[in-house]
Amino acid sequence: MTQPDAHPKLELSHTAMREEEALRFLDGHRIRMGSRIMDPKAQIVGEFVKSIRVPGYFPPLPELRQQLRTMVTLMDEPAPALPRIEDIHIPGPAGPIAARVYAPSAGAAPLPVVTYFHGGGWVQGDLETHHGLCARLAKHAEVLVVAVDYRLAPEHKFPAAVDDCLAAYRWVRAHAREVGGDAARVAVAGDSAGGNLSAVVSQLAASAGGPVPTCQVLIYPAVDFSLETASHRELADGHVIPRDRIMWYSEQYLRGEADKADLRASPLRAPSLRSGEWRNRGSWSKSATTRGSRCDSTNSIGPPGRTGTVRFPSSLSDQPATALLTTCWPSGSSSRTLQ
Repeated sequence: MTQPDAHPKLELSHTAMREEEALRFLDGHRIRMGSRIMDPKAQIVGEFVKSIRVPGYFPPLPELRQQLRTMVTLMDEPAPALPRIEDIHIPGPAGPIAARVYAPSAGAAPLPVVTYFHGGGWVQGDLETHHGLCARLAKHAEVLVVAVDYRLAPEHKFPAAVDDCLAAYRWVRAHAREVGGDAARVAVAGDSAGGNLSAVVSQLAASAGGPVPTCQVLIYPAVDFSLETASHRELADGHVIPRDRIMWYSEQYLRGEADKADLRASPLRAPSLRSGEWRNRGSWSKSATTRGSRCDSTNSIGPPGRTGTVRFPSSLSDQPATALLTTCWPSGSSSRTLQ
């Protein structure tokens, strides 16, 4: 990776820049990797986070979780007003799962549904950290969003999060009409750890012979715990989440080495996948192909109506995610089972 020459010290206010402002600010100071150039807003957010991080220090869990909430409060855009935002509970394998419904309209017609799984390394994140993102997805993609507050590690190790997310997806399929959604048009979406859980839920739904998600939106998903890709070598000191922190999150989530090969943790290893070399963490990615659907994050979004990935950071992710979701519902569409 080619680091830029030194530029003025970054401050929190810089993270709120619009893209055109970020481009001017970073003129002559962009981070490059071969022919790739890092997204300007991602670079500013990443470099700011890197500048305030204490290397090798991992705060106690309460502090760590509060850090993410604080970061979102400071950096994220306010949630737009919606006609209905409702907290509900979904039956889960270990008790009720908290969830939140975002309805972009008060109309009687059932809407396409996006079951959203938040990111945070399976350790952080909740309904509040992703409130703005989910509200924007609902408003701009004109979909009903059901955000899922699955159990977190290390209190609840793998596969607790998988079990909760699968239960939530199946509940949404069965009860979509009750919350204003169309049971024939149900997507899964998520960022980082949530992208992992979305891919896993899709595969589990297919292997069980049930209805698979109408589409999936994977926002810089973590798809293989081997951590042996070229990107893990090239981006060991990467922005926001360097390799040592990825390994720390993995240790909190997984029970042991054997879990790394479990398809519910590493969905890219599924036999039904024909994979290219994924550039993990979303900023630099290649593609993976399933039977009947393709995922390509090289240009931020995959082909319409099925699967796609979008780029870091999550404060920007609603824009390309919205663009993908608006292509997922062709007239008269319904779910299908992967063959």
